[in-house]
Amino acid sequence: MKYTVDIQGMHCAACVHAVESSLADIPDVTDVSVSLVLHSATVTINDTRSSLVNELTKAVEDAGYSALGVRQEDTATTAASFARIDEDVSTLQRKVRVAVPLAFLTMAVSMILMFEPFTSQIDHTIANIFLITATTPVLWQGREFFRTALRAARQRTAVMDTLVTVGTSAAYLYSIVVIILHSLDTIPLSVHHHVGMYLDSAAMIVALVLFGRWLEARARTKTTDALRSLVSMRPTTARRQLHGSVDVVQLDDVRIGDQLVVLPGESIPTDGTVTSGTSDVNQSMLTGEALPVSKSPGDRVVGGTLNIDAVLTISVDRIGADTVLSQIVRRVEQAQQGKTAIQHLADRISAVFVPIVLAIAITTFIVWLLFDQSPQSIEHAITTSISVLIIACPCALGLAVPTAIVVGTGRAAQAGILFAAPSAVERLAEVTTVLFDKTGTLTEGRFEVSDIVADGPINEEDWAAIATVQSRSNHPIAVAMAQYARQKADVWTDADVTVQTVVGAGVEAVIHRPGHNKALRVRIGNPALLERSMLIVDQGTIAALEHFSQTGATAVIVNMNAVTRCVVALRDVVRPEAAEVVADLTRQGISSAIVSGDRTSTVQRLGQTLGIEESYGEISPGGKADLVDQLRQQQRRVAFVGDGVNDAPALASADVGIAMASGTDVAISTADVTLLRSDLHSVLAAISISRSTVTTIRRNLFFAFFYNVAAIPLAAGIFYPSYGLLLSPIVAAAAMALSSLTVVLTSLSLYRTRLS
Repeated sequence: MKYTVDIQGMHCAACVHAVESSLADIPDVTDVSVSLVLHSATVTINDTRSSLVNELTKAVEDAGYSALGVRQEDTATTAASFARIDEDVSTLQRKVRVAVPLAFLTMAVSMILMFEPFTSQIDHTIANIFLITATTPVLWQGREFFRTALRAARQRTAVMDTLVTVGTSAAYLYSIVVIILHSLDTIPLSVHHHVGMYLDSAAMIVALVLFGRWLEARARTKTTDALRSLVSMRPTTARRQLHGSVDVVQLDDVRIGDQLVVLPGESIPTDGTVTSGTSDVNQSMLTGEALPVSKSPGDRVVGGTLNIDAVLTISVDRIGADTVLSQIVRRVEQAQQGKTAIQHLADRISAVFVPIVLAIAITTFIVWLLFDQSPQSIEHAITTSISVLIIACPCALGLAVPTAIVVGTGRAAQAGILFAAPSAVERLAEVTTVLFDKTGTLTEGRFEVSDIVADGPINEEDWAAIATVQSRSNHPIAVAMAQYARQKADVWTDADVTVQTVVGAGVEAVIHRPGHNKALRVRIGNPALLERSMLIVDQGTIAALEHFSQTGATAVIVNMNAVTRCVVALRDVVRPEAAEVVADLTRQGISSAIVSGDRTSTVQRLGQTLGIEESYGEISPGGKADLVDQLRQQQRRVAFVGDGVNDAPALASADVGIAMASGTDVAISTADVTLLRSDLHSVLAAISISRSTVTTIRRNLFFAFFYNVAAIPLAAGIFYPSYGLLLSPIVAAAAMALSSLTVVLTSLSLYRTRLS
């Protein structure tokens, strides 16, 4: 059983680690994944006990955070979780509006007092004003820093708020002590000589951290735009037709079998089948294709798609979490909630990052205090240690991977590409070989008549017989032949037809027509069909069969009353974009291969047509999986592209399984990647977004590591002896805020990625 817990108060990777550790301690929990971007945790538990909700809530609160709700994933509650995230942004904005002006006022007073005539002595009144303007942002707007740090301390851990709390507390408390000593006339409060000057630093640190966190939170909400857009497509009401009247009801009250009326311009409330009306429906949210699709009685429609032209009445097939839209949302959430291998590494580093920074800050303070012989040694020790605490940014490390994954998978969803997990993004970016299944993937899975060989003309009666027999079968070859024959003659609707299917050979039929004394016996199939009836296959027919076989076509003999009338060649229709996609993969350094259960000659012929060098024919579904394993043993990273059903073993064996779904069959696919469009360009797009996402992740991590490696020594004052460069805690706070914001903005650039 999977539960999602909405969490408030997480700001860095250390927060994520604390929540994950606490949730993992619950009995029967098998997996925990916490998303800093989505403010939620997904917990898998091998139990259904009634106390689970309370246990999950308590575990989050024990870690020092607020559990806003525990749910099993569905679209409606996802919308509610977004509302909570937006409320967090609004709360931060309110704090910023108070903290920033007061911090600047504190700094302005401090700067004014540095000039004459205020350089000699500050009276008690000015000192008190100075204290009030600094205390409000530190202890009121910044109180959440202290609460989170205290809760973390109780759990014997440290988070980013611990660094902010220790830094501001040091500056604030030192200043308070100085002011108290001044009030007792123990020491003069000389701003010019920097005694008591850290109140403005404490206030500005809190203000800048809050401001940076607000900007970061606003930017982070943009990373979920794609998922928000999907969620918003689900209507909240429906027009239900009951006993001749139509009433507007809440969508949650709709049940399977209900009749819903959908007006032009309205979104279809849920999945169903059209029972009356004909209209064009915009399915772009499902397939990414803007061209409307005509829907008439008997056609399936998907909830969230837009009815354009006329009134439709639909019978409800699926509701709630079972709808296609809910499944798509769940797929996107799963992809955004999990973690890649590189993120696990970043999390391990982040878990020890804050304690290491605390140790560096303490060491910095001691070193400056012991080895700085100048009169400002205490000032230098305080400034550098506070700067080290403030400038270190575990946020950048914690956000580097998840923000890129959320934006990347969201961008993919907009293009009709669903990743099952973030690890699939990482693996697809490293693919070196794409193995395509033939039927239904490189081809459209439908046949068309390409050639006909006959000793003489085929008359209208022959075509009518072919149409009459083949129209009674759903076999792809029969459908294609019937469609072609109906263009030549009409089906004999008044005939009495007996059809027998001979497995592996074809069909035999006996047709009795009114007004005709003699029955017509029709055989359509391969030579084995004729041989079982002791009929001889003439040399001309054999030559035609061999010719078509060599050219990759499927050949069928049409025999009537023991006389071969013709040989019909049919070809699986190749997708028009297939050759272009293969050529594009080759330009990217990715090899292509084709596999099929069809004859080897047919598969090789198609491979030559498309420019594919590796072709494998007469391979069973299990053999396809073995072929994938063989290619992987050659140190290749293999992506298998199939239909998601018949190719399940190969999809599971590949490094990345890519299934081409029909849009309404999202649930049947267990592949790593599901393509909602029946277009091979989606394969290129999936690879493109994967590579762009992984590149962004690496860029983010490089920046986060480089920033901290460079910034912490700078804040510690390593360049002061040589260059006189000492970083102010205020500058450190601004740098820290900008570092996490930079990571988020870099990830947002993925929305502008041009997909192949």
